[in-house]
Amino acid sequence: MDAVSQRAVEFAVFVHPYQASEMPDPGHCVVSQQLDLGVLSGPIYCEGLNLKDSFRIGERIVKYGWETNDTSADCTMNTPCPIKVPPATRYATTYVFVVPDKGRGNVLEFHAGYAARGPTQEVNGFPGTARLLRDVVIPSLHDLTDK
Repeated sequence: MDAVSQRAVEFAVFVHPYQASEMPDPGHCVVSQQLDLGVLSGPIYCEGLNLKDSFRIGERIVKYGWETNDTSADCTMNTPCPIKVPPATRYATTYVFVVPDKGRGNVLEFHAGYAARGPTQEVNGFPGTARLLRDVVIPSLHDLTDK
């Protein structure tokens, strides 16, 4: 087993108030006015991302996206830049999944910070923690849709 697969599974869940806006609101997850009006292709703005991709759990829609960062550029005033990092941990991908719940007045954000590391910026599917969120945790919300 390699070092990447031995890491602990970690993610965070945040509950935001349901807000609709045509513009991102830094520090908040907001539903676009299009999505609020029922246009399923409308995005959600969250964590600096414009979340357009989606899947369904029951009657709910889940919007998601990710960003990949080069950790060799994570320098500080006390470290040289670029930082020497092993190729297997050079790139870190952060995944964000968002479930809007207008009826209850909230937006659920699932944030898998640095869920996958690798020697490339390319993202293929949902590895590690992101897969757990996509395939197990978020689908478990289906039980809440009928209550």
